[in-house]
Amino acid sequence: MINKNKIFIIIVILIPIIFIYFYRQYEKSNLIKEIDINGYNMLADDKFDLQALLSLGYPVLVNIGSENCLACKEMYKPLENVASNLKGEAYIIFVDYSKYPKAGKQFKFSLTPTQF
Repeated sequence: MINKNKIFIIIVILIPIIFIYFYRQYEKSNLIKEIDINGYNMLADDKFDLQALLSLGYPVLVNIGSENCLACKEMYKPLENVASNLKGEAYIIFVDYSKYPKAGKQFKFSLTPTQF
């Protein structure tokens, strides 16, 4: 009887842990798909040049974050809506500092998500 209770408790503990792991993987893959759709005007890589973009004369909003950051994921949708509403009038840039640290070094920030 004791062995069955121990096994049951272990299963009850493992099921939520496994569920949470796969759910996070699913969220991560959805964010990558959304980024690939390019809701933002531009996704910055290591060749991103802010000064060249500013020289075009349009307003620029830079969102610095990471696809592994939960708060950054929450900021993605509202900024995607802003980007779609302002297409042609402003640039909304996403800098994934974990993938492209050189692009992130152009800005002084201590927390993510950060917008400039």
